[in-house]
Amino acid sequence: MRTWQKSIIFILALIAIPIIYFENQYFSHQQREAQIKTSQRAIFKAYRTHSENNYANFTVYTDSKPPGKIYYFVPKNQEGHTIDLLQQQQRIGERLYQKARRNKQKNITVYITYNGDNLHNDTYRLTPTGAVYSQVNHRFSTKFGKFADQLGHEAVYNLANQTKPVTFKALYKDAATLPMIKQTAIDQQLKKHHYTTQQLEELEKLDFPTDLNYHQFSFSQHGLTLHFTKNTLGIKHITLPLATIGPYLNPDYIAEDYTMPRAKKKSMAVALTFNTALNPDRTHQILKILNEKAVQATFFPTGEAAHQHPKVLRQLRVANQAIGNQSYAAEDSINTMSEPDLTTNITKTDRAIFQATGALPRFMRVTPDTTNKAIAIASQRSLISWSVDSEDWRTDIQAAEITKNVIERTTGGDVVLLRTAPETIKALPEIIDQLRANGYHLVTIPSLFKHRLAPFQQYAKAADPYQG
Repeated sequence: MRTWQKSIIFILALIAIPIIYFENQYFSHQQREAQIKTSQRAIFKAYRTHSENNYANFTVYTDSKPPGKIYYFVPKNQEGHTIDLLQQQQRIGERLYQKARRNKQKNITVYITYNGDNLHNDTYRLTPTGAVYSQVNHRFSTKFGKFADQLGHEAVYNLANQTKPVTFKALYKDAATLPMIKQTAIDQQLKKHHYTTQQLEELEKLDFPTDLNYHQFSFSQHGLTLHFTKNTLGIKHITLPLATIGPYLNPDYIAEDYTMPRAKKKSMAVALTFNTALNPDRTHQILKILNEKAVQATFFPTGEAAHQHPKVLRQLRVANQAIGNQSYAAEDSINTMSEPDLTTNITKTDRAIFQATGALPRFMRVTPDTTNKAIAIASQRSLISWSVDSEDWRTDIQAAEITKNVIERTTGGDVVLLRTAPETIKALPEIIDQLRANGYHLVTIPSLFKHRLAPFQQYAKAADPYQG
């Protein structure tokens, strides 16, 4: 080949190589763009399907950005109005978008949807969830994949006609709701902290809900969170798990596992309860029997006894025996007291028990014929009477008769009244053995009634229905 021919071929090659390169780049770009669009369509379809499966009534909003888009799948109530979940979704969408921009991602697309769960009828719990996708370059290929994701905060909605999360008024169930919220919150704090009596008083003064217009809260199926104004204890919020507070809230907004359990028609549990002045020798003998036989019982000391024998009461607490409030003195006639005097009496007893044990009693001993509503109002707690009287209050009774009274009168679910008298102590081992031989298991008052215990209600037997 002549020199000039070689020169022409060389020149043509120089011209062709860039053309072929740029042509390949062009078609590669076109192919890459087509692949990204195909991926975007597939992902959009997947998020639409996800939304339909979680809660089918929704609309889609598109927010176009200079280098990308944000798609919002927003739930609507049954009247066709979008709920305020959109506000939280938009915050998540902007965060994800800006995160991708800061990391210089290309072809940014954000999908914001929700996880939903139907609780009851029109009640749903909804949680915003989002993800940002972008162009991911590998060695010799380009893919469209997830860059980052984020989960929002769960809220509960009635989607029949509401657009806002559930109100406190909607969560309210009955008269037990407000005192149980306060009791549960205080008990939870007492388990976490060793408060002094003064700190306990400050805790009780926090701005707990007092009416249905309360708004300092947030609610999800994780629990009810109370938010507090500035206080000396530095408590900003308290979250009450639904496992403890759920039974006292409106069941329409609570998952079934956390609603008030129904009373069992037949129960093989029995609660032994002792009205006691905490005589050290007698109480130690009873506690020794209970420990040897692995039995938990419930003790109702007077406030006076708690002041006189705090170590004895503390031993009962350490042994996991349940403790209730009897009154300040054994001779106190709470059935005839005025409400102010009752409040003083109960508070004084509570303080004595708290100083000895670090905990507050959440139920109070009353007689079966108690009808004084002032007691319920002043105590703000469950009232516990009894269904089986051992009659060990009689001065002429012997251990054998005490045992006979308990065994012959007891059926499942009973609350047995005992005292710490010498004959009762003699009878106790046989009472435990015979009850067990008859198929009963012995439990505390809280275990017998579980979550059915509620303020203002009087209980004498586990088969008694919860009256809301």
